Amino acid sequence: MHDYAILGVAYADPLIAIRSQSDSGVALWDTTTGTTKGRILNQDYVVSVAFSPNGRIFATLSDSSTVRIWNVMNLVETNDLGLIAFYRQKSGGIFFSQDSLLLCAFHTGNARVWDAQTMTPIFYHDSPHGIMEYQNVKLCAFSFDSTRLAGVDRGNQLYVWNPRTNTSVQTTIPKYYSEVFATFSPVDSSLLAAVLSQTIFLWRIDEELQVVAKISLGKGIYGMPSFSSDGKYLAYGPLCWDVVTPLPPQPYTGDSPPSSFDGHQLQAYSFLFYKDGWIHSAFPDGPLLPLPTEFRSIELDRHWHAFGESVLFMNKLGEPVVIDCSPILARARQN
Repeated sequence: MHDYAILGVAYADPLIAIRSQSDSGVALWDTTTGTTKGRILNQDYVVSVAFSPNGRIFATLSDSSTVRIWNVMNLVETNDLGLIAFYRQKSGGIFFSQDSLLLCAFHTGNARVWDAQTMTPIFYHDSPHGIMEYQNVKLCAFSFDSTRLAGVDRGNQLYVWNPRTNTSVQTTIPKYYSEVFATFSPVDSSLLAAVLSQTIFLWRIDEELQVVAKISLGKGIYGMPSFSSDGKYLAYGPLCWDVVTPLPPQPYTGDSPPSSFDGHQLQAYSFLFYKDGWIHSAFPDGPLLPLPTEFRSIELDRHWHAFGESVLFMNKLGEPVVIDCSPILARARQN
């Protein structure tokens, strides 16, 4: 029996995609009304869902490595992009570029990029021309201008490609034992941040990849790296640094989060996090609200999403719960 899971969140619209427990279907929930917008049924186990930033379509990736495109309004399948690999595995990822023009999926080491308007492949692993013929490629992120795509492989190589010209630069990275998360600066596509084994690396991309800074992280700190919209700050979990001047990065010491974390990305950044049965805040620092007992036994590391001053997670019944923490934060900041 499959477990409940939040597979994708559309932050521009109040929609989330949830995998059903009883079958391989995916339900779209409207978080403002607490009702389902509808369900789609797949013959395969869906491992990832991505909403386009313009809110018009969403893509599903199944464990059979099949990519399908769906219309958000009527949940009608608009494209079946077929297989990107040939091995069943319940892992993988799918994501759109910031301008909604490119779609990327990776699974069991194979990867492809499609033109999201024509749904034609423009960049893929099994190209007869030798494009991207690397072992176990896992793609991480598009740059905000969609000219670069970052990925890693099992050979401890970091690649940055131009998916339209099929050119790349690469460098050797430290051996990693967990997921690699990466993001580009929204104002400078030559600046890349990636988290590798409890260290954040900052690379400058030119004719080669050059490390310009490293930030060591403590144990038990988790999150997704994110730049502020002006590119001045870099955040990870509840931590934040000034990465512009001077280098090395300096810890941010303000009493409130930088205003330039304004939700410009696919997933609006939040300084709210879960710890020991409580919703915690980084600004101000400390616990905000205890979660009811019935929510504490679920695996919140798999079902927790925070965006802005709200948090989203699932209860034991497989229903999404949204908590707006803005009134609590406002009172805490006044004290």
